[in-house]
Amino acid sequence: MENENRNEEKKVELVDFKKEAMKRKLKAGVETAKTGIMKGVKWVSDHPAEAAAGVTGLGLFVKQLTKTSANHAEQRRREREFFEHSSGKWCEIKRKLTPMEQVEAEARHKAGETWTQIFSDMRLLK
Repeated sequence: MENENRNEEKKVELVDFKKEAMKRKLKAGVETAKTGIMKGVKWVSDHPAEAAAGVTGLGLFVKQLTKTSANHAEQRRREREFFEHSSGKWCEIKRKLTPMEQVEAEARHKAGETWTQIFSDMRLLK
């Protein structure tokens, strides 16, 4: 019976040790972050011209990045959505068409079929 109590105490101590280790690790991370922020604030106050240039450069980088991602999203949307004039609705396909499928779809559309009929027959309509 005494041996069982020792095992239980060891388990509790191990769990407590893990919790304490996590708390210490988190506290150290918070302290490191605070120190880094304070160093950054001090550097910005000591070097205002460089900081302004850095902020401007960062702003331009973010602007270009968002523009590029928006353009890519628009391009992907255009490759997968078509407007059906007869019904006045947008139809969406499952994937980008292969060149052969594009040729076939355009030929059928010129022959008078609607986009929804064409993509439905090709099993591409979402």
